[in-house]
Amino acid sequence: MELENPFNPPAGRILDFLSYGGGVQSTAMIMLAIEGVIERPDYVVFADTGSEMPHTYELVEKMKEICKEAELEFVTVKAEQPLHERYLERGGVPVIGIRSCTGTWKVEPINRFMRSRVGMGRGRVLARSWIGITTDERRRATPSTNLWVERKYPLLEVYMSRDDCIHYLKKKEIIAKKSGCFLCPYQHAHQWSKLKREHPDLFDLALELERKAKATRGFKGGLWGSSRSIEAFNHDATLEDFGFDIAVESETCAVSGSCFI
Repeated sequence: MELENPFNPPAGRILDFLSYGGGVQSTAMIMLAIEGVIERPDYVVFADTGSEMPHTYELVEKMKEICKEAELEFVTVKAEQPLHERYLERGGVPVIGIRSCTGTWKVEPINRFMRSRVGMGRGRVLARSWIGITTDERRRATPSTNLWVERKYPLLEVYMSRDDCIHYLKKKEIIAKKSGCFLCPYQHAHQWSKLKREHPDLFDLALELERKAKATRGFKGGLWGSSRSIEAFNHDATLEDFGFDIAVESETCAVSGSCFI
C-alpha cells in the first residue's frame, strides 16, 4: 500500500489514526473496521514501549498479518529507548499517579508519527486519534488537549462494552488479554505471582530494577503499587501452588486509562 505524501494530505481531509495497544478494545476496533462495521482508519499505530508482556507482542504480530491481508496500514512507533532500560539506567521505578510512562513511550511517539503524516497546521484539526473506550468506561472519553488532534471513540458509537468486545473477538478466534508492561506498578498480586511463575526472566528484570532503585536512590517502596516490594513474590512456590486463590482485581493500568492517549 502506497503511503500518502506525509506533508500533503488530501485537501480538507482529516487523517484517522487508530491507537492500538494490543488489548481487547483496540483489537476489536481493528476487526470492526476491517469488517466494515465502523469506518476504516488511515493508519493503525502501535506504540511499542519495548517492555510489553509476551502475550501482547504475540497478538500484535497476529494483528499485523490481519491488517496486511486487509490492506490496512499498520505502523509501529517507539521511543528512543525501551522503558525498562531507561529506568534501569537511571535507577528509578515507575510510580502510580505519575504518567511519564504513558507520555514518553506512548503519546509522544504516536504524536510524532501523526505529525509526520499531517504536517503542521495553524489552529485547525489535522488528525483524529481513535481510542478504544467502551460503554462501561464512558467516563474516560475526554477531548484531546491538542488543538490539532481530535479524539474519536468508535466503540461508543456502536454501543459496545468490554464484554461485547471479548465475545466478538472469540467468534473471530482471537484471544486478546489486557495489555500492559511487565513492570507496571498497577499490577495486582495475582499478576506478579503469574509473572514470576510464567516469565521468571521478566520477573527477575523487574526485581533488578527495584533493587537498583533502592540502592542508588534510597527508594523505600517497590514496584508493587510503588509502596510494597515484589520481593514478596520472589519464591519458587506461591499460595496458588497449594490450591489457594489470589483475588483477581478488575482494574489494571489499561482499564484505568493510564496507557491511552
